[in-house]
Amino acid sequence: MNFYLFASVVLIAFINTFFSGKSRIILILINVMLVIMFGYTSIANTPQDSGIYQSYYMHAEWDSEAPFEQGYILLMKISRILGLNYLEFRLAIAVFGYLLLFIAIKRFKLVNTSLFYVYYIMMPFVEDPIQLRNFLMITIVLVSCSFLYKGADDKYSIVKYVVGIMLASSIQTLGLFFLLLIPFYLPKKINYRKTYVWFSIISTVVMLFPITRNFISVFLGQQFMKLGTIGMKISQFLMRAQPGKIMVWDGLVTVLLFVIVLQIKKQLKNTQNKNTRNILLLGEATVYMLIIVFPMYFFSYNFDRLIKDGLFILFVVFAFCIPLLAKINVKAWISVGLTAFTVVLFYSFNYYNYGDVSRWETLVYPVLFDNQFMSPYSEYR
Repeated sequence: MNFYLFASVVLIAFINTFFSGKSRIILILINVMLVIMFGYTSIANTPQDSGIYQSYYMHAEWDSEAPFEQGYILLMKISRILGLNYLEFRLAIAVFGYLLLFIAIKRFKLVNTSLFYVYYIMMPFVEDPIQLRNFLMITIVLVSCSFLYKGADDKYSIVKYVVGIMLASSIQTLGLFFLLLIPFYLPKKINYRKTYVWFSIISTVVMLFPITRNFISVFLGQQFMKLGTIGMKISQFLMRAQPGKIMVWDGLVTVLLFVIVLQIKKQLKNTQNKNTRNILLLGEATVYMLIIVFPMYFFSYNFDRLIKDGLFILFVVFAFCIPLLAKINVKAWISVGLTAFTVVLFYSFNYYNYGDVSRWETLVYPVLFDNQFMSPYSEYR
């Protein structure tokens, strides 16, 4: 049943992109269907993470030793007080997360909102029902970006953004990396673009050598161990100190996303619309963030989630800017649109097809074909 629901969402979102892409009824319908697919995905047939989340939720006495951030632990405690079981807790996260996503998208005033959902369904969606903390974290980050996007129009935009990022990182520490967007909204006394690129190049060269990589990993790992739960999680990543399993694809896609954003900026450079300029700056800041974090892939392939999370922001940029290109330069619209679609599809295919056990088997199949919403044997009954 879930596959037909998934196909329906894809079809509805895709068809709606050819119209205004802003129909509230259709957008609400898409979000409701996504909530059902997310909230009713089978736990029994998904990766180990699902079982771990469930075990810690069901054992409140483990909270003090849980390898989770304090914000997520607080959410579990509140949910238990409300009398929710774990399956209802997951469903509540789905509802809350997609509500945040809907609010963020509305705040950005996208030219074609359905286009965002087309991209989102292609790449990040399938993993979101498994990675609960990551999903909730990035939806909070996206809402925070809607404040940063206002730029000079809101003198407290950076403060609001930092507060949002701190809240997001209390759910998952990975959210702290999005603080790297802030320098692009500060007075331009330093060329942050060159600084980010050179830092990434030098760090990557250093991390290519096992001796320096292992020394840095051990030294920093020991220092971070002193910072409690967050420090321990960072140390665990550092101690792996091995090149990521799909680092080649991560690097290639990072470069391609960078080129796409610069091409969009080139085509829209003469725009007088303040919102367009603001969204272009947000997109540029995001791709430079992906460049500076590239050396992290040498520590653990898990850091490729930063690309997946960064795509949430870039999909906002694509859904805002690509439709505008149709009014300025049809050839550029076709070229950039097809390139963006191909890159996302290419990365999605490779992202779910790496490792000894394909993510298609552990993620895609359970999410698309093993939904419990209408099953008489549902875990939710």
